This record gives sequence, structure tokens and C-alpha cells, in this order.
Amino acid sequence: MKTTGIIAEYNPFHNGHLYQLEEARRRSVADYVIVVMSPDFVQRGEGALIDKWVRARMALLAGADLVLELPVRYACASAESFAKGSVSLLSSLGVVDALSFGYEPILPLRDEAMPDPEEVRILKETAAFFAGEETESFRQTLLSLLNTGMTYAQARMEAYLHMQDPESANKKRSLLRSPNNILAVEYLRALHTEPGDLEVIPIPRRGAVYNDLLLPEDQNAFASASAIRSALGRKEDVRSYMPPEAGLLLEQAFSERRTLTLADLDLLMHESLLRKADHLQDYLDVSTDLANRIRNLTGEYTGFESFAALLKTRQITLTRSRRALLHILLGLKKENRPISYARVLGFRKTAGPLLHSISQKSRVPLVTKLPGPGSLPEGLREDLHASMLWEMAVCHKTGKPMPNEYSRQLVIL
Repeated sequence: MKTTGIIAEYNPFHNGHLYQLEEARRRSVADYVIVVMSPDFVQRGEGALIDKWVRARMALLAGADLVLELPVRYACASAESFAKGSVSLLSSLGVVDALSFGYEPILPLRDEAMPDPEEVRILKETAAFFAGEETESFRQTLLSLLNTGMTYAQARMEAYLHMQDPESANKKRSLLRSPNNILAVEYLRALHTEPGDLEVIPIPRRGAVYNDLLLPEDQNAFASASAIRSALGRKEDVRSYMPPEAGLLLEQAFSERRTLTLADLDLLMHESLLRKADHLQDYLDVSTDLANRIRNLTGEYTGFESFAALLKTRQITLTRSRRALLHILLGLKKENRPISYARVLGFRKTAGPLLHSISQKSRVPLVTKLPGPGSLPEGLREDLHASMLWEMAVCHKTGKPMPNEYSRQLVIL
């Protein structure tokens, strides 16, 4: 039995995701595909457009065999932590043989193509470097670049490129400037710390790039999730860019007003900043300087998105400021909490042998039913609190009571 893992947000699930899922299964010759999926909040520092249960159903309808929830503290973290938590969760199951992920080739692809060996070599070489011990020369270069006003992520990558010969550095810079490829590097880096030797199945992205905000004119081309969300904000029809079943589920969520934007979190975020003002530095991604900046500017708060923009500086990106605010809202504190459970969101009935194998080999418990409130691990408590906040914001739009997370049924197809 061969099993391949995929890490995703599916926010929302689109034709590019379907292509990756099918290619991952085909190229790895996998019997089963497990998806580790972000919950109701995502890495960009915002709420997911639609809830995790609907997105899990989208993935299963598209052919995934098992969907697991990535704990929220990893789901809305930096690329390094996001990758580390996701890879650790897959590895802990004891059954995963391969990891598949998308990456952005230097030249855009229109048709199915195998990954460029040179590009894959660069990704692996970069991951191996960051997985090793930093040299004094690298640290000094990094510090010098930070002093110019670069963000840490930018400075770290430039410090690495400074150590390459000019021709190699130019090609690597062309590949590594993509956020999707930086995430690919972090997946590969995380594999260095996990037991076993997972096969790597990189899938070159076709069509739109990761953060492209425009829908392609050719409706048969792949649109990015960012472009789809942007088009939905303009009330455009995006169904042709999604598998039919996913499009219908998205349409239903919109008709029921069960969608979330940052604006829906405006009041909750404001209240949280006022209530937690004395302890802001306790939360993930909030340095002492950023905590002071938040306190000094809270009087100018008018909404989540505008306040995140107000916090932005040369060294603090908009995504970083959104993520820091989200950590405050969700109560995610600076604690080292390794993966200790695998919560199931849904599975296909044909995945019985896979579930049995996981139950025999997993290093962490497979959670299919939540324990009572008094028995919840702290990580699960964080996850439930995040889902409650997502539902709280949505219920004020729908006028319907919040669903009880304890009574939610797994998605079984």
C-alpha cells in the first residue's frame, strides 16, 4: 500500500488543486492520498473564505481519500512553521511514503510537464543549506541585510544568495522569489528533521501564479485561489475555474451567507486588542516593538485590514502584521507545542485499510470524535476556539445559531 501526502488550504478548491491531486496520485503511483488541510484560519493571516467542513468535502469529492485538520497554530504561521507542522503531522501517521507539493517553474507552463531537474535541484539544495548549521559569514551577512530594512525572510534568502557564484545566484533568485517556492523549500527543509525517507513529488504549477489576482481569459486555464477570491469579491462567476461539485458547494455557501472576510472580524479584533493590551507580546509573531506599536496605534483602529496596513513597516510585511493580529485574536501564545494528534475531518469509505494502518502505526492518536471539554489537549482547545470564532462571526450574518463543533459529523463519502 503506497500513500502520498498533500498539504493545502483549498481556499477554495479549484481546477489547479484537482490537477495537483490527480498528478500526485499518478506520479507517485499511490493507492491513497492524504490531505493535511488548514482549518478555519489560513496562513495569510485571515479567515478561510468557507468553513473547513465544506472544503474537506470539496477535496474528498475530487478524489482525496482522507482529510486531516492542520492545527491552527501551524495553519496561520510563517512558511517555516506551517511546513514544519504539516510535514510533522504527515510523518507522525507512520504510513506516508511520499510528499507532493506544487512549485512555480521559472517559465510558466501551459501543458502537462515534468518538473525541471535543475529547478528541483535548486529547491533541494536551498533546503539542505537552511537545514544545516548557519556559518558565521552567513550570520554576519544576514545581520547586515536586516540593518538595511529588509524583512527577515528577504534578508535570509539574500544572505544565502550572496554565498553563491553570480551566475548560480541569478538563476536561484529567479526561482526563489516566488512565495510558493519558498514554501516548497520549507517543506523540503522540514523533511530533514523527520524520520524516514519520504519520496518527493514536486508538481510544476500550470497557468496563473500563486498570488495572481486576475482570472485568466481562457476559462480552461487554471486560476489561482487568490484570483478566485478577488473575483468573488467583485461578484463574478468563478464556477468554470472549479470542479463542478466544488463550484456548487461554493455557490451554496454564498447563498447561505456562510462565508467570511476580514471585515467580518473587525469588531472581534478590536475587542481583543483592548482586552489583551497589557499582554500583546505574549502572542506568536508579536515582538516587544510590535506590541508597543499596536498599543500606540490602537486608538486609530477602524477595522482589521486597515489596522494591519497601519502596522506595516519596511521590516513588517502586511501578511506578517495580519498574522500577528490574528494570533492575538485567536489567543495563540508563544509556546513550543509539537504535533500530538491527527484530527479527521473526513474520509472516503474505500479508505478503510488506510485508516486501519494508521491506527496501527501512528505515533499520535487519530481523533475522529472530540473528547469532553475537560479532556481536550491544549492544541485541540485552540483549534476549537478558532472554529468557534469563525462561526461566531458568520452567525451574525446568517441570523442562524452557531453550529456546535462537538456535534459536527465527519464528512464521509
